[in-house]
Amino acid sequence: MRDALSIFDQMVSYSDKKISYQDVIRSLNVLDYDYYFRLTDMFLEGNLSGTLVVFNEILQKGFDGHNFIVGLSEHLRDLMVSKDPETLQLLEVGATIRITTLSNLSGQPRNLYIKPLKFAVILI
Repeated sequence: MRDALSIFDQMVSYSDKKISYQDVIRSLNVLDYDYYFRLTDMFLEGNLSGTLVVFNEILQKGFDGHNFIVGLSEHLRDLMVSKDPETLQLLEVGATIRITTLSNLSGQPRNLYIKPLKFAVILI
């Protein structure tokens, strides 16, 4: 709790009393979750060159490639888990990401995310 309050105080000081999502992820050096959704869309389109460009952009921002791939595999796991009402309870994300994930899945077949997993293996 003390660490959380310290981070909160830093964010208030850093952002001039107005805290935004972008300020927080920039200050804490956290990768925006939208990157995972963008890459998943590119995987599904078969856009390997676009995928590599975005991956390079992530690396240029100073994020570790291995940690990113781990996060991407967790994202793809969450997408697959979300497809079945029986496994939906296994989804380990916050409410906002849960809503975004579920809205992106409407009408998609269950095995859709096998192809993105193959692209993720290429990035490794």
